[in-house]
Amino acid sequence: MTEQNNENTNTNNNELETLKAEIERLRKHNETLLGEKKAETEKRKAEQAEKDKQAEELARKKGDFETLEKSYQDKIANLEKQMSDMTAERNHDLIKSQSLKIASQLSTNAHNQEILQMLIEKRLTCDNGEVKVTDGNGNLTISTLDDLVKEFKDGGKFDSLIDGTRASGTGATGQSQKQAQDYTEAERVALAQNNPTLFNQLFME
Repeated sequence: MTEQNNENTNTNNNELETLKAEIERLRKHNETLLGEKKAETEKRKAEQAEKDKQAEELARKKGDFETLEKSYQDKIANLEKQMSDMTAERNHDLIKSQSLKIASQLSTNAHNQEILQMLIEKRLTCDNGEVKVTDGNGNLTISTLDDLVKEFKDGGKFDSLIDGTRASGTGATGQSQKQAQDYTEAERVALAQNNPTLFNQLFME
């Protein structure tokens, strides 16, 4: 029996090493792709900037003020778009981060967290860089983030997804928190990427 347990332990350790190696490979591959994309984008921007510069110089020499005016207006519009895109990206990241934080408070189950995060995101918006709570129609409310957490916990609508509620155990839904041995290889990779805290609790302790 002890020999069998040792064999199982060695198998699990080998699987974990393989999993960690695959995660590291995927991380490096993603970094490479992002680096290549960024380099190509910067190259195109530089080429376009040089073309615009040459066109402006030619317009000045010709006294073509209409072309110069259009060039300046295009630059202003481009800067405004960049600022708008940066603000939208920042807001998106803030909402993602806050929704994940709340989902992690409500459940330790990775699958349930993903569902809860999507539901919570629909109830959040950004106003002047601050995450705020909306109602079901997307209108701003005076509710706080703590109020939203309480609403999810006490509302009864999502009990099957939330830890500690009557419907979160096996009796009401047929689901309980998955144990380490219940995860497939693909689920382990996804869990390590999406919820490293739970991954460490299940597989590294």
